[in-house]
Amino acid sequence: MSENIIGVPQRRIDGGKKVSGQARYAADHPMGKMLYAYGVYSIIANGRVVAVKDQQAKAMPGVVDIFHHGNFPALHRTPNTKLSFAKMLSASKADEHRLPFEDDRVYYPGQFVALVVAESFEQART
Repeated sequence: MSENIIGVPQRRIDGGKKVSGQARYAADHPMGKMLYAYGVYSIIANGRVVAVKDQQAKAMPGVVDIFHHGNFPALHRTPNTKLSFAKMLSASKADEHRLPFEDDRVYYPGQFVALVVAESFEQART
């Protein structure tokens, strides 16, 4: 049964549109009044965020707000789930149990420390 599928080229319904650039993806459908966010990440491995000087960034065209530990409402912590030893060995930032903007501590480079919200992705990233 599987010999008719595995290893045999299959004709894709959307193939022609994809290779010609005519295929439409979710990002190709504009949403009215949508906001975009861009994360700001730590460049140090261990420390504290002692101040967030965001006045100049907030004055940039299109920037709606900048969130960080000092102005973000506390999030509700859910009970920790038990981790297996194998899970702990393979843990990464995606498995982090800390809540966003939980405190002013920086534990690793690349830690999420702020979020810029703007009217366009380019404005949020700038």
